Amino acid sequence: MASTRAQNAALAATWHDGNVVVDGSMTDWARLARVGTGPAVAVQNDGSTLYLAVASSDPTVRVQLATGLIVWLDGTAQRRQSFGLRLEGLAPRPIRGTTTTTAASDLADRILNPIEEFDLLGPAQLQRRLVDNPAAIGITLASGVEDETIVYELRVPLEKTDATPHAVGVKPGATIALALETPADPKPPRTRNRLDDPGNTNPWLDPWGYGGYFNTPPPPPGGYPRAPKEVEFRPMRLLWTSVRLATAPAAGVP
Repeated sequence: MASTRAQNAALAATWHDGNVVVDGSMTDWARLARVGTGPAVAVQNDGSTLYLAVASSDPTVRVQLATGLIVWLDGTAQRRQSFGLRLEGLAPRPIRGTTTTTAASDLADRILNPIEEFDLLGPAQLQRRLVDNPAAIGITLASGVEDETIVYELRVPLEKTDATPHAVGVKPGATIALALETPADPKPPRTRNRLDDPGNTNPWLDPWGYGGYFNTPPPPPGGYPRAPKEVEFRPMRLLWTSVRLATAPAAGVP
């Protein structure tokens, strides 16, 4: 299992008032709570559906979220990775070992992006299936950028039915476990230095043997100047928190 950073403070969902439109905009969300050092989160629910917003304007988290988002929802509240949704990002993921890119900062400041497909993760470990029509199973997804904030919105069924086979598996008022992470960065292609003469079995006799040792000029006096230190891109590690779902307000209570 991926390494985790547990969050002690549980989030409290509010009852869905019917005003949330899943379109990648923050307009419908008045208040979000940050999960550790990761993004900020807000949750609403009604009797059948969970609504989730994940957003951040933090420079580091913004770069991470630009590359995609993985959301885990565990109705047992035991932090099991058996029901997850993997959403593609708005910018390409940097290759492992490279420094942070400007891809996230280059995004236009007003993007509303409906997500037409996603990868369903679980229930088995490493199980991953493409869902190319989320609306057919009661799921709506979107991402966006507003005021230098990257936003993801999700609408996911609470209970499994014939029409909603992929759901959290709980009723209003339950406590669930929620986890967030970003997709792992792709590994760089493996390269191997080749000799000028493939038949030459002695690299000391080839000018490019041993990485061009004999063909590289010596460094200047005092050595080469040091390049400014850059921060290597790292995906967001798994962040868990608990969410207490709301119950329907009593009659006459707003």
